[in-house]
Amino acid sequence: MSELRDCFIAIDEINHVVALAGGKPLYAYDEWEKLKSVRDVGRAYHISEVGRISATRGSRISSFFFELTMLKAIWAGYQEFTLNTAEVGDLFDKEIPNEARKMYEGHGFYLLRDGSGEVIGRLYKQRRADNHLVSDWRPYYYTTSKDFLKAMELRSLG
Repeated sequence: MSELRDCFIAIDEINHVVALAGGKPLYAYDEWEKLKSVRDVGRAYHISEVGRISATRGSRISSFFFELTMLKAIWAGYQEFTLNTAEVGDLFDKEIPNEARKMYEGHGFYLLRDGSGEVIGRLYKQRRADNHLVSDWRPYYYTTSKDFLKAMELRSLG
């Protein structure tokens, strides 16, 4: 998380992080070269982290922090946005949908495709505490500030 340029964090009464959202300019993201569909890397922003603990489910706190991160970046002049998220909601049960995808799509994001129309994504591999190696494919999403503001029913920030 130290790589994030901007981050909003909610901490509970015993100093545990319960939700966060943050990002950084796309050029500071280690895989920006893969995202050739972005028109202007210098004015593009990557949402790197959005999360919450399960106890806050239904509170909208991660959505709120995600929206704050987006609005702060738009205010700073960024016009294009990327993020990537898990295709499924559970690494062990591939039938469980990732609820975050619906949230992103509701905010104007759509799957990022290359010139041939293929969805661009990234394979993540993690070694769990029990030494079990798990992997999942995470597609990239894209939107513009204009489409995000329209989905939020806002006219502009300028």
